[in-house]
This record gives sequence, structure tokens and C-alpha cells, in this order.
Amino acid sequence: MANCKANDLSAFKQTWRDHLECHGSAVRVGNEPPSMPAVPAQLEALGAISSWRDALSFSTPALETLYFDVVAAVDAEWGSYYLRSGPHLPMFPLVMVRAQAGLVETGRASSRRNVFYRPSRRLLELLYALSFRRCYKHWPAKAPGPKELAMALDDPGAEDATTATVISNHFDGTRKLTLDLTLEYWNRLQRWLFPKQAPKEWLTLTCPLH
Repeated sequence: MANCKANDLSAFKQTWRDHLECHGSAVRVGNEPPSMPAVPAQLEALGAISSWRDALSFSTPALETLYFDVVAAVDAEWGSYYLRSGPHLPMFPLVMVRAQAGLVETGRASSRRNVFYRPSRRLLELLYALSFRRCYKHWPAKAPGPKELAMALDDPGAEDATTATVISNHFDGTRKLTLDLTLEYWNRLQRWLFPKQAPKEWLTLTCPLH
């Protein structure tokens, strides 16, 4: 971005060249060659850039590839941390918006309720499931509803009660689920499920789930 703002096309190209040449350096074992070396055709296309329009055409697919690389790395890190003893589950599909069953196939909603499950709802369900699994050594039979989550997330000492209505509002997006609130809810889940444990013994919430 700094190169773009400075209108320095040469520096922009050099930044991309440096990235492409070292991108695979971390994806190798010992002194072996990179498993993801720079593609000659990509370096040639980079060298041929002579305008910002060319730069945009080059950068768009390259950034998409980089984005998916980051997603894959986060998924691998998340799975190795939370699911060491079980099959790896990709993280992002678990928190992405999900359509009501049958909606995508038929184009029709079977009910006006829960046409789409928002990421805020799916994140709360996932946090509950991860904590439940650590406590009981198996996944919950079904996703928790607002009442069940409210029971786990309410803090009698807090100024505002976390009621089933509050959780429902998180589900439908009328109440924001901020990063700070997510962390607070996570800590409350740990206190609820592991009342005899010290905070240092709790399952920590890693960066990908923030």
C-alpha cells in the first residue's frame, strides 16, 4: 500500500518480487528446496508490468492465492490446537454464514425463522461445543439454544444480565458480538464448566477464533 500511495511502481514490483521469491522458504524441511517456489511465469508477468492497471491485473489473483494460503494456515493451526486427538475440521466453514436446510437446493425457505445462521451465532455455538467437548470428552448432541447459552454465559456479578433474549439478539445480529465480549463469554464458559479449575488451567482462546 505504501508503494501505491507513493506512486512508486518500481518499488511495488520489487515488493511483490521479494514476496514471491521467499514465499516458499518457510514451507520446507531443513535445507531442502522450497516446496512452493516462485513460478517463473509469474515472475515474468511481474516484470512485464508497466502501469498501475497492469499491477491491478497481476495483484488481484495473486492476493486471492495469498488469502487462501493464510486461511489454510489458520485452519491447520486451529485444528492442531483444539483437535489434537480427533479428525481435523476446517475452522472457517464452522463459523461462516449457513443457509437453512434445503434453501440453497430449492431456493425456498421452509420457515421464516432462521433462514440464515449468522457467523455470530455459529461462533457462539462453536465456543460452547469446544468447551463442552473438553469437559465431557464428546461433542454436544445438538447446538445450544439461547436459553442454554444464557445459562452458561450469564454472570450474576455483571451489571447487565445475559438472558436468552440477549443471546437471541446476538443470533439475529441486533446486538453486536464484539471481540471483548467474545473473550468475556469464553471466560464465563470456562468458569461454568470448570468451576474448580484456576484460570491458568482453562482452555485458551487462540487468535484464529478471535
